[in-house]
Formats: sequence, structure tokens, C-alpha cells
Amino acid sequence: MDFGLDDKTALVTGGAGRIGSEDCRVLAREGAEVVIATSPIATTSPTPSPHSRRRPAASTSS
Repeated sequence: MDFGLDDKTALVTGGAGRIGSEDCRVLAREGAEVVIATSPIATTSPTPSPHSRRRPAASTSS
């Protein structure tokens, strides 16, 4: 898909987050120069995997 982003600059706020990081990848793949703006907390905390969340075990009562 060609978004016509060659020679364009994209500013992505929240680029270190789960959604923002994927946005950055797509924009860069489509030819844009990507500038990532994020908060200091986001840059020091790893992005959690959506698959890493554990669900509580089901409880059964007798």
C-alpha cells in the first residue's frame, strides 16, 4: 500500500507505547522520516506484551 509518505516527516506522540510503536514501524516502512515523542516514563518501562497478562485461576467450591 502506498500512502505517499516519501520525503515526509511524521511526528508520533506516544511512540514508545504498544500502538504508537507499531504506528512508527508502518510509517517508516512507507517511507516517512519518523520522529518519536514520548514521556520519560514510557522510555524507561518496557512495553508489556498483551500475551503476558495472566488471568486469575478459576475457583471451585465444594
